[in-house]
Amino acid sequence: MKRILKWLLWILLGAFLGALIAEGIGPHALISKVTGFLLIFIAAGLFFFSFKLRKKSETNSPVLPSLLRGLGVANLLASFVLFGTSISIEEIPEKYDEGMQALESGQWDKAVKSFSVIQSVNPKYRDTVRRLEEAKLNRAKGAYEKAKKLLSNAKANLSQKRYSASIDSTKEAISLLKDAKEFDESANLLSEAEKFLDIVRKSEAKSEEIQKKRRQQQAARRAKNAWKNQDNSTMAYIMIEDFVKNRLKSPSTAKFPGVFDGRQDHVTYLGNQKYRIISYVDSQNSFGAMIRTRFVAEIEQVSKDKWRLNSLEFLQ
Repeated sequence: MKRILKWLLWILLGAFLGALIAEGIGPHALISKVTGFLLIFIAAGLFFFSFKLRKKSETNSPVLPSLLRGLGVANLLASFVLFGTSISIEEIPEKYDEGMQALESGQWDKAVKSFSVIQSVNPKYRDTVRRLEEAKLNRAKGAYEKAKKLLSNAKANLSQKRYSASIDSTKEAISLLKDAKEFDESANLLSEAEKFLDIVRKSEAKSEEIQKKRRQQQAARRAKNAWKNQDNSTMAYIMIEDFVKNRLKSPSTAKFPGVFDGRQDHVTYLGNQKYRIISYVDSQNSFGAMIRTRFVAEIEQVSKDKWRLNSLEFLQ
């Protein structure tokens, strides 16, 4: 798998190298062919040295021969790219007719490409320069009109608070206008689009901040009202202790059943945060003797931190 990936990397490098050289020297047939043959010669040399190094016994590591072979493949592919992008003098009339047909049919990109190829080989051929400028201008006008519609859509999306769609449309409009410099009005619209993009981003940031605060407030409200949906039986028993103590002769001596005494079974949840408690308390009477008093109470939670005693009755 690693070997396949390595060779794919070299192939991509070769294609990129060929395209880069082709872009630099243009599609002139003679220059392209000379450069292509030179790359083939270099590739052959790299293959030769790689196999020679591999046969040497003192070469323990296969890294260098492999690297040379990879570079050889890259150069070979680059030469093929060059051969494929070249154009001869004899092909210029055909390329010119192709460009004119593209102009008449409104295929501006194709027209620009055809006349650019001719210009790089023979810029004085007929009215190539003028036709190239015409194609570029028409392409720029088309881009301008498309960008204008995109910007209009972006404004409509902003009014509906569809920030992502507005930003995407504006970015696409800006990209089109940057490539439409041949049309003078593009510069003004580009400036407007860039300013509008800044406005949309600020609006989006402000909206996100508002939404964040709103979510925080909702979370706080949910936390504040969480007690309404909970069974707070444990807290109900703790709260009833204070109400019971207030009715005793000696509150400081009061002892209620603990957790291990099963006091959780003494509380019944009635719903709507109301609780019935049937339990007991041990405390001193007026003579100082410890006695056990049973009681029945109903208590209600009216807020997160507030409880109300609805009834309390001591049993004999």
